[in-house]
Amino acid sequence: MSSTAPVLFRPSELEVFRARLRVSTVDWAKKNMRMVSGPYKGQPWNIRVTPYAKGIMDAFDRRHVRKLFLIAPSQVGKSTVADACFFSALSKWPDNWGIGMPDIEAVRKYFTGRLAAWFQLVPDLRRLLRGKDSLNNFFISLQGGASVLGMWSGSDSSMRAESMPLVLIEEEDAFADPGAAQVMEERTTAYDELQKSKIIRVCRPKGSEDQSSIWNAAKAEAQAWCVYEARCPVCQYHVRMEHGQIEAIGGSTDPRQIRQEKLGRYRCPKCGNLWTDALRNIAIEHGRWVSTTGDMEDATILAFHLRQWESPLVSLSEVLAKWFEARKDPRRMQLWDNNVCAKPYKFVQLETDDEALARRIAPDLPPGMVPDWAVALTFSADMQMDHFFYSVAAHGLGPAGPERLHILDYGRVATFQELESLVFGAIWRKADGSQWRVWRGALDTGGTVHERSEDSRTVQAYSWLRGLRPGVMFGTKGMSRERPGVLIHVTGTEMDARGRRLPHGLALHLINGGAFKRLAFWRLAEGAEEEPISFHAGTTQDYLRQIASERLEKDKRGIEIWKRFRANHYLDCLVGHLALEHWQWAPSLQALAGQDEGGEA
Repeated sequence: MSSTAPVLFRPSELEVFRARLRVSTVDWAKKNMRMVSGPYKGQPWNIRVTPYAKGIMDAFDRRHVRKLFLIAPSQVGKSTVADACFFSALSKWPDNWGIGMPDIEAVRKYFTGRLAAWFQLVPDLRRLLRGKDSLNNFFISLQGGASVLGMWSGSDSSMRAESMPLVLIEEEDAFADPGAAQVMEERTTAYDELQKSKIIRVCRPKGSEDQSSIWNAAKAEAQAWCVYEARCPVCQYHVRMEHGQIEAIGGSTDPRQIRQEKLGRYRCPKCGNLWTDALRNIAIEHGRWVSTTGDMEDATILAFHLRQWESPLVSLSEVLAKWFEARKDPRRMQLWDNNVCAKPYKFVQLETDDEALARRIAPDLPPGMVPDWAVALTFSADMQMDHFFYSVAAHGLGPAGPERLHILDYGRVATFQELESLVFGAIWRKADGSQWRVWRGALDTGGTVHERSEDSRTVQAYSWLRGLRPGVMFGTKGMSRERPGVLIHVTGTEMDARGRRLPHGLALHLINGGAFKRLAFWRLAEGAEEEPISFHAGTTQDYLRQIASERLEKDKRGIEIWKRFRANHYLDCLVGHLALEHWQWAPSLQALAGQDEGGEA
């Protein structure tokens, strides 16, 4: 009888044939994952930190599910959820797997940072590595000929290299090529008929509705649009939390106070009870995913949409503070929509007309009268070749910031001497007879070369400003490039418009004119009741027409621009007043309001 020699398998071959238990992604993550970044770095993954992760992972585990969109802001653990789905699948059935990123540097950073950390910390992944040199910048070699491949927008070769059953696409709204995500998806085509393909697209929407790739794709493809409902710890009512239900104890609207004192609370719309962060976290822990369109169980393509305040990782106070910082500025509202609400910004054309502005005239306040609520007067001037437009504004403060602005005087003067007389000599009165002078003023120093002089108007303005009593009148200039969150920046200038050195230099306040125009139009329209701007009883139609002289619209490239269609000098003056009262200008108007003497002469 002949004997048969035993069949010997290599370790990698045995790994292929090893029976694998059907372990859910949630259970795999609980057992294997450790956090590789953030406040819980190094700790085991805890479902209680991101309780909404379970519904997403369970959907991923369904055999018929082909694609998941995970639309969420920063700081809510969306990448960790996506990673858990990706790596749990990889550990159960190694194959060629793809990860798509915006550019080559993003891929390099991901592979050498987060990805390398996962393979070092997770035994189930570490055993898959082929050897010491398995990890590199764009490629990971695994046992049995499997691999993890990096792909990036702009590299056709990286996006079309291999067929793969699963593709993870990160932050596609940052892709240079909007169609790159679709190309990456096509790597799974060969596995579709075998019902083994899966695609995960995870991203924070950026830009406007017509710019967000993930938002538009999810809206077009998702058979179920899933949102999260928290369960009230008091009344047990399930509610989708809306930021309008977040409020501050004591009614504060001051972002700094809200943050420092942790004043944010969520009011349950059913029972009216206020949730602290701790109660909010309990409500989220016992929450659920529901679909607003389609059936979650039957859908093959699902979109999960999450907002910052629905995460235990972000405090209610932080969300509320961001809202008060953004609500008056459409540019910051774009960041709010993208970064907090995880949705694209909806462009709103900003404009107003002189007829609507006429309703902002205060019939009980004649020209030159200071309202009884005023705490300070500001002076703003727009410089022309041979004259100046100016206006005088009264400012009122509520408990947490500017609430009222009233134009009590405006006009035109010819000389710097006349300007100086208005700023330092003019007196305006309240109804009780108290006398008020200008607290702070600004002169736009932009100008051109005067035909009859070697000096420009800008140089003349610099010279005049340097000769004044300090601390009252300041030079301003529009920012050449806007910086997010920076509306006022103080800089020094040592050169005139011709490039000649100034003897003593001059401090200039650079103004984000676009942001302050947005604020002006918001306060004249949607915010008119909350933070009104009014005009004295003698205000003319010409003045109102200059205020309504510009419109925010989109050009052919989709870029937002201010379009001027008539003289705008008084609008520029109004921008100056708003800058002068802004908290980024030191000392602040809030500090002045705390002084007993206010702005009185």
